[in-house]
Amino acid sequence: MRVLCNLPNAGETINQVRFERTDGGMLSESIAPEVAAQFAGIPGYTLIEEAAPEMEPEPKPQAIMAAPLSSAVRAAAELERRRRKEGAAASA
Repeated sequence: MRVLCNLPNAGETINQVRFERTDGGMLSESIAPEVAAQFAGIPGYTLIEEAAPEMEPEPKPQAIMAAPLSSAVRAAAELERRRRKEGAAASA
């Protein structure tokens, strides 16, 4: 919750609450509803409801796609298969 003060002589700190200048007056930092209620009873102060922060939706999992093998990787895999095959044939 925030408070907007439109009194012309309002300072940057009022009742230990920081305010900053805006086009409409002095806008407080986020404060507890109990503190805001104290300001609401004073002429020149208006309560401002803060919108709840929007939650960003979690990204949907995407299918993991295998990248195409480069020719060098394919050649290395083929070479390894041949070595294993030759090794198995030699030990038999």
